[in-house]
Amino acid sequence: MRDLYNLTFYVIVSLILCLCITSCKKEKITSDPKSLAIKLETIGMEDNKYRQHHGEMKERHGLNSPELKALMIKQAKIDSANIKTVIDIIKELGAYPGKSLVGIEASKTAFFVLQHAPLEIRINYLEMILEAAENNELSRRNAAMFHDQCLADQGKPQLYGTFIKSGNYINPTTGYEYDTTFLWQIKDTFNIDAVRKSKGLISLEKYLNGYGISRWD
Repeated sequence: MRDLYNLTFYVIVSLILCLCITSCKKEKITSDPKSLAIKLETIGMEDNKYRQHHGEMKERHGLNSPELKALMIKQAKIDSANIKTVIDIIKELGAYPGKSLVGIEASKTAFFVLQHAPLEIRINYLEMILEAAENNELSRRNAAMFHDQCLADQGKPQLYGTFIKSGNYINPTTGYEYDTTFLWQIKDTFNIDAVRKSKGLISLEKYLNGYGISRWD
């Protein structure tokens, strides 16, 4: 009877341990491409949740207003979580979650999320982004934007003329404070339109006109 009790106890404990191990085992995020695509599309919407109101808040309250700063703090919290999730996805896949796996729309998500990551993270994934574009897993335009932003944030000239800088500046002579928008320095201005065309980008002047500025100003 005692042996039967011990055996029963052993079986129950073993079953409990098996259930715990099974329930605790983390299912891979990338196990189902369709579910992964839906997850990425959801992350994509979250990536723009508060960011989409940036222009409106800037216009209404000013660039350095408490209201705008509070809005961007909310977005920063979402960004932090999204960056971690996207990096986990990339690590599981061992590659960029591109068009052939998750479709065109979802394939843009990792680009947008990483674009809002700290510089050291962006530099770490730059080659992967460029490779994804070369393999037609990501838009060449997106990859060009990512590359330009990485260069500009290191204080280097950009390659494709996609990085536009905006900010609030104070004239050291007059003390006058004003908002300004300008094109970040380009490495090769002479061939810029040919370089842009190779990445599926419109002419530089047409692009700048959308920001209300010109390369000839």
